[in-house]
Amino acid sequence: MPPHFQCFVKRNLLKFLSSFILFIFCFQHCVFSQESLAPVFSQQANEIELEAAATPEVSPAGPQEDPSNRFWFASPLTKIEENHPDFSAERYDFEEALDHLRPEFAAAVLVKDLTLSGIKKLLELPLETGILVLHGEIILFTSGSEDEIGILPAVKKLLREADFISHTHPGIYSAEGPSGQDLNEAVAAPRHEYVLTAHGAYAYNQEGLLNNGTPFSHQEYLEALQQALTASRENQNQIAARQALNQFIAGQDRYNEASEDEKSVFRMGGTISYTSRLKAANVTALPGAPDPLIMTGSNSATQISLLSGPRFQINYDVTASGSYSGMTVSFDNLSTSVKETQNISGLSSIVLGLTGTVNAVKMEFVDINGKKDVFTLTGVSSAAERFWKINISSIASTVDKSQITGINLYVNQSTTASKKRKGAVTIRTYGLDTNPPAVPVITSQVPQTTNQSTLTLTGTKEANTSVWINGVQAVASDASTLWSAVLNLNTEGNNSFSVQTENTLGKLSAVTSVSTIKDTIQPVISDISVEENAALEIPFLVLTYKVTDLGVTTEKSVEWSLTEGQNQILLNEIDTPFISPLKAV
Repeated sequence: MPPHFQCFVKRNLLKFLSSFILFIFCFQHCVFSQESLAPVFSQQANEIELEAAATPEVSPAGPQEDPSNRFWFASPLTKIEENHPDFSAERYDFEEALDHLRPEFAAAVLVKDLTLSGIKKLLELPLETGILVLHGEIILFTSGSEDEIGILPAVKKLLREADFISHTHPGIYSAEGPSGQDLNEAVAAPRHEYVLTAHGAYAYNQEGLLNNGTPFSHQEYLEALQQALTASRENQNQIAARQALNQFIAGQDRYNEASEDEKSVFRMGGTISYTSRLKAANVTALPGAPDPLIMTGSNSATQISLLSGPRFQINYDVTASGSYSGMTVSFDNLSTSVKETQNISGLSSIVLGLTGTVNAVKMEFVDINGKKDVFTLTGVSSAAERFWKINISSIASTVDKSQITGINLYVNQSTTASKKRKGAVTIRTYGLDTNPPAVPVITSQVPQTTNQSTLTLTGTKEANTSVWINGVQAVASDASTLWSAVLNLNTEGNNSFSVQTENTLGKLSAVTSVSTIKDTIQPVISDISVEENAALEIPFLVLTYKVTDLGVTTEKSVEWSLTEGQNQILLNEIDTPFISPLKAV
């Protein structure tokens, strides 16, 4: 082969090999999605805990592939990389990034920049998109879930590392600002985050909407994003950013694959911390004068008492595994056959106060169809009363907020420390019915006199009340409006009974009374005397005698007309249900 041709082949072969190596290097650094690291799925603290992603060993060939997923970890920075950490090949152009955002699975990409036209395209997508500044990089991500993006556990974990947080409200929601769920899960002041809509970018935090509720323009939003990006450049770490995205994909994929029951542990309602600026004056007066009742299924030791304020103290006992103690704020009057509900959709939020020996309290909203949403109110203190705000719009859309039958407030082993399975929690809420129950009604016929040793009383009462007779509980509290009690007639003679009911709060109704006479002794006739009156054309006798009954002696008289000849008079005293022995006169 001629020397000049050999040189030509060598030169072109080197170019080909160089191009091939560069292609492989770039390919290994591309960010893919959907398949994930093997996560450890935990239900502790409403989070999905992931195994730490290990960084592969350094290889002369460059970054190494983790074969368990479609993400790629970069190797630790070399000296040259430390001086030049900006791997521009790792970032996507916006149009390329857009192709990776899918509604059917979780995806996350590093993007070179974001423009006004990019925002418009994101808002046209049929799914929520998260936009972060994370370790000096702009990140776009989707969850692959129908749940609102801010309440997802894997998203929450990702947001904790972000310097700038925002997400879109696309489609029919593009005209709305942050939802109640967004506000519940927002960062604490003075930090804030954004929700991008067709009308602009709404800034908010746990305190609520900022800028007087007026959205910033998309251009102002981009300027804020750029400021956050510039401020984070000093700590730019693309490797850390990609590792965080790896863990997000792993956790979110595991969530998406979970059963509905398993998902509900994480997504329903969420966790809400107390708001320090709220006071007793901010507590919501609930509409409809609902009844405070012991929650169905509560441990038998559960008690509710009314304190000043008004506040309601729940004495709880959750020592048994799976047990709970709680109070139901019932809008349904169980004394009627109709199921009553209350429309709470007109309220913007519900504020209540808590104090007690628990770590947290569960708050559950139940609608007429039995659909529920549960919030965990954390940070309860035994030293000071704190206040929580639950935005009505944050209640799951599956719950009919226009027909709420009750709100359950309860504790279980997950909300209490192992040494505090017994104790008390106090709830401050206004508008509940704290009046005594109505007077019970006795519907059975009570005889004036009886020779029986027992008396059965039946009647009606308010649901969830107990019946007390002469100061003793005769019927335990239950949801029935009917009651029946068998009473002993211990006294010969008059037996009186005072009947009243007691509600969950220990308040007694007014008294209704009945009485009956027990008479099991025959009357006795004595001291009979006869006075004959013969002056009249038709003679007659006047009989006088004494009757002793129930220890009481009464003098009586009776006139008796005589007939011609011998007259035999038999005298007795009828005393229902007894007749005295006959007396011959």
